[in-house]
Amino acid sequence: LKLGKLIYLFDSNEISLDGPTTLAFSTEDVKKRYESYGWQVLHIDDGNTDFESIDKAITDAKAEKTKPSIIIVKTSIGYGSPKSDSSACHGSPLGVEETKATKEFFKFDPNLHFHIPDESQNHFANIISSKTDIVNWDNKFEQYQKTHPDNASEWNRIWSRKVPGTLKNSLPEYNAGESTGTRHACKKILNVLAGEMPEIIGGAADVAMSTLAQLDGLGTFDGTTGSGRNIYFGVREHAMGAIANGMAYHGGLLPFVSTYFTFTDYMRPSIRLAAMCKLPVFYITTHDSIAVGEDGPTHQPIEHLMSYRTIPGLTLFRPADATETLEAWKWALDNLTGPIIFALTRQKLPILDRKILASADGVHKGAYILSDPKNHKPDAIIIATGSEVHVALEAQTLLKTKNIHTRVVSMPSWEIFQMQDQSYRDTVLPPKIKNRVSIEAGITMGWEKWIGDNGKSIGINTYGKSAPGDVMMEKYGITAEAVVGIVEEF
Repeated sequence: LKLGKLIYLFDSNEISLDGPTTLAFSTEDVKKRYESYGWQVLHIDDGNTDFESIDKAITDAKAEKTKPSIIIVKTSIGYGSPKSDSSACHGSPLGVEETKATKEFFKFDPNLHFHIPDESQNHFANIISSKTDIVNWDNKFEQYQKTHPDNASEWNRIWSRKVPGTLKNSLPEYNAGESTGTRHACKKILNVLAGEMPEIIGGAADVAMSTLAQLDGLGTFDGTTGSGRNIYFGVREHAMGAIANGMAYHGGLLPFVSTYFTFTDYMRPSIRLAAMCKLPVFYITTHDSIAVGEDGPTHQPIEHLMSYRTIPGLTLFRPADATETLEAWKWALDNLTGPIIFALTRQKLPILDRKILASADGVHKGAYILSDPKNHKPDAIIIATGSEVHVALEAQTLLKTKNIHTRVVSMPSWEIFQMQDQSYRDTVLPPKIKNRVSIEAGITMGWEKWIGDNGKSIGINTYGKSAPGDVMMEKYGITAEAVVGIVEEF
């Protein structure tokens, strides 16, 4: 992609935490590896004292506009300390006497607890006090605002992470009676958003044709034109997540990445870092349950829903239909303060009839009462997410014929529901109603938070098999009949 601004300094000190790198890293030639990638490779023999060579290498790296650069810097770990060139100083403090010896090596006063040399302090003080670049930028932008007011306004909107005021008029509507996979709904929504928001950019880990995370007609980012907004990351989820983090850190862009839900394991460190640093990254994941069918257990997420709910700062949505998917995106765009993961279906799901059922804007509360018995207090509550919401509604109908009245709660986001005040949560899940059933095609661990000690969970606590999706759901007991049987046992 000709990322000439990417400069990587590789600290080649030949020491790892456990000892010399030759324990596990003895024959690989880093220089040749990066040359084979098409990088500019620069080398510094003495990274401890040869500051002029370091400065020149960075200058040369900046001058290369069509290739990323790696500067291999030969150093001594713990240089100047008694533990130099030893793994002993990799992860352990030097200690009082060794710290004094190190200060003496650098000709610092060993009795000073903390010391900044005058040369360094004066240098940075001059940089801080000089505002020439800032003033020049402000003056240029002020002039730009006068000559290009619309572009300047758009620039300010994008950098302040605001949604265009006209966006709501462009969003799609869905009609009851139709069926579509939530991955298909997401593609439609994403493309509408991208048409209104030029800051949206991203791609998939070689599965865009399946996850449908593509921006139609918006070209491929190729490192030449600068205009393409689809990035083909290849089969490298971790790097994909890391790149998205970098774009989010920089600002001015809203990145999305995509893969199968089960393959998010490969980029979990990147997702965790995005949550830690409150980066607005969208993870569009599909094939969210055993309903993916014939691909078998390697492609069927079992523990993943619960796994991602454990990450602080990450918001997960598992929408029940196209309309809930739309509302999830609306919430996401109003809360660009951290990463968001969408767990979407491969299979088609009926679009729920909101004239009969509650409005989908309940998604903004994380969980909401989708359907309540008429003229009766609920005997039990059925809580479900994603495709299993339809199972819950079917069970509600069957139970009604047995004169058992149930409430169906759709819970697309645990995290958002947890944010609500206790009064709202008690309205959705009244403490007095102890008979509760959860339905989710994943592990049941954790559901006791919402169903209590008396509740029962329908889920999957083993790995799946290879069979058509509907067969899988039936064989693993994720059916309306199974829900009816459990409710009747209360």
